[in-house]
Amino acid sequence: MRASSKVLSMISPVFHRMLGPDFKEGATLKAAQSVVIHLPDDDSDAMVILLNIIHGRTRQVPRKIDFENDLLTELATLVDYYQLYEVTELFSDTWLRDSTRGKRLWTEYRHSTALRWLWISWVFQDAPLFQDITKLMEGEGEGDSEYVDGASSGESGLRQEYADRLPIPSAVLDTIRRQRDVAISTAIDVVYDLIAKYSGPNFTCEALTDENGGSLRGDHRRTCVTLVLGSLVKGARQANIWPRPEKPPYDFTFDTLVLAIRDIRISTLCSQTDVSSIFDTHGVDDLLEVLMDNIERSLAGLNINDFMPDERRRDLQ
Repeated sequence: MRASSKVLSMISPVFHRMLGPDFKEGATLKAAQSVVIHLPDDDSDAMVILLNIIHGRTRQVPRKIDFENDLLTELATLVDYYQLYEVTELFSDTWLRDSTRGKRLWTEYRHSTALRWLWISWVFQDAPLFQDITKLMEGEGEGDSEYVDGASSGESGLRQEYADRLPIPSAVLDTIRRQRDVAISTAIDVVYDLIAKYSGPNFTCEALTDENGGSLRGDHRRTCVTLVLGSLVKGARQANIWPRPEKPPYDFTFDTLVLAIRDIRISTLCSQTDVSSIFDTHGVDDLLEVLMDNIERSLAGLNINDFMPDERRRDLQ
């Protein structure tokens, strides 16, 4: 495909250097007034689209790009490599709007898919999409294994392939991991703090009388606490956090853990006797729900401006 060396040099710092006096291509261009540039590592369809944009042949530029065939990922990679951020901005906004508006990005979480969307949102500086993707990765991502290998060999290969060729800043991936690990650890702390509370030697059921005003004996209150404690330990075991995992990385997701914690069923002796209904679960289930809600809200995704170099930052307001 024929292209203007002047336009390429003006638009792309990479082509500007390549076609300058310090490179073979530049020397050939000066001597022969033309040069053939072989781009073996570049996706040809994506490169044609970008050259049409650069040269103003906008009617030949598609307004819709299919995410599934990897063309959008390849476009992002080339835009990043040749530093074509500004010249492609209007088209990339259109491509992303068509690909994401009113659509669920995946029906089942796959880290290879998440990595591609993260890369696309990073290169094209789509702040809302970047925040949404990183929030999903915080909740649905699983330990370090998703960056190295996976449960199935097919998905493992895709993970490694995309991790190798998509230069997502390590600070972004590290922050996602760290915030997910902190959230998981905090959720585990909630359960273990309650277990410690109900294991205390002096802690007893707070119900003092039944609904008829009769005093509850000490053995009732002690048995009731034992039932609550047993419920918490059983729930922790079912959530795969009993015994307690020593340290990250965890081999389960935050979303899976929170769902399991919310499913903990609290048994009490008070719920089996004539005691006020406020003591049915001693408020433990309500407390777990409130605390899980608070932790979930802390995983709000990342702000792209916290990671974007100043020279690349566009008006994202």
